[in-house]
Amino acid sequence: FDIEALLDKGTFGTVFRAWDTKWDEPVALKVVRRIDRYVDDAEFEVSILDQLAELDREGRHCVRLYKYFHFRGHLCIVTELLGPSLYHSLKRMRSVRQSVSIAVIRSIALQLCEGLA
Repeated sequence: FDIEALLDKGTFGTVFRAWDTKWDEPVALKVVRRIDRYVDDAEFEVSILDQLAELDREGRHCVRLYKYFHFRGHLCIVTELLGPSLYHSLKRMRSVRQSVSIAVIRSIALQLCEGLA
């Protein structure tokens, strides 16, 4: 992987935009901090993503998990590269005092229901 940019940094780790040199495509690379509790939680996240992938074979409703691996004590999770998270989008809207329209709320609710169905 070639790291291209820092996307986000949080308590549990860091997410990078990276280039997958094997498959020649952009990916999101989450590097979890080397703290046992964080790694355990991230491994649980991977197991959930695996289960969701089994239920959503077309990859329409859930982020696609490409692979995961351990590197120097860090758990690294490679997924498809998506746009801004819902959290960051809502946070940005709040910072400019923009309300969320009913159409956006409906769209989010529909996607959640389809993902859970």
